[in-house]
Amino acid sequence: MNSPVRFGVFEVDLTSRELRKRGIRLHLPDQSFDILAMLVERPGDVITRDEIRDRLWPNGTVVEFEHSVSSAVQRLHERLGDSATAPRFIETLPRTGYRFVASVQTGTSAPSSPRFSILGELGQGGMGVVYRAEVLPAFSPDGGKIAFYSSRSGTWEIWVCDRDGSNAVQLTSLGGVDWDGATWSPDGRRIAFGLFTGGKIRLFVVNASGGIPQTLASDPSGAMFHPSWSRDGQSIYFRSGRGGQSEIWKMPAGGGESVQITRNTAELPQVSPDGKFLYFEKTDRYPKECSV
Repeated sequence: MNSPVRFGVFEVDLTSRELRKRGIRLHLPDQSFDILAMLVERPGDVITRDEIRDRLWPNGTVVEFEHSVSSAVQRLHERLGDSATAPRFIETLPRTGYRFVASVQTGTSAPSSPRFSILGELGQGGMGVVYRAEVLPAFSPDGGKIAFYSSRSGTWEIWVCDRDGSNAVQLTSLGGVDWDGATWSPDGRRIAFGLFTGGKIRLFVVNASGGIPQTLASDPSGAMFHPSWSRDGQSIYFRSGRGGQSEIWKMPAGGGESVQITRNTAELPQVSPDGKFLYFEKTDRYPKECSV
């Protein structure tokens, strides 16, 4: 299998040894890439830990094999936004190995650059591209501004523009290499966002008018995703993979200690419009709710 392999928003080029997300190249250590290549070459099959050992260390020279493989797979989960306990891509079979559970496609055509578009006044038609290489647009509460991720500066950063795409301003300069979700505070003054920088995905808050982004919390796992504001703007809910299991946590919007909200694996938190309930996705993929 030499042609690019695609799954979800990702593409793996086994010849050039590149992993891309929506056309953007992601950094992946060699051992993690080798394991990913083995998995996508045989989707649905169990790749045993012995097979991985023989592929990664063909000469039999290996130090702390179990730890090395587990660390390489953990980095894969982080780069793919996957969870070991609720896998979308890589399933862990304890003491046995791993299996790629997502469907894959092969082909030679390269994906187009990410973009977002506007459709003018509803009912009037006429679609026009606002920017290329800009993704995940999010409207401000009053509908006048759009926050989005852009790679136009050479790294992934948060930008804000008017709703028609004009007056774009770069808000951050964090050197991001990947991104994961941005959302406005209810009063429209702040933007919470996830960014892969410094080897970890972290949550930040930045003033919509500009300023120095604030790191919300220190998380040893670095796996913090999908921020969602409480309706009073005082708290932020997020998914964290700390401890190897994806759960929803809550923390003060100004930073500080976080509290675990869910048990038994959850992700993609969303606060209800009345602020009374928190909806989230569980392992069985059906939305659930709990009281906020």
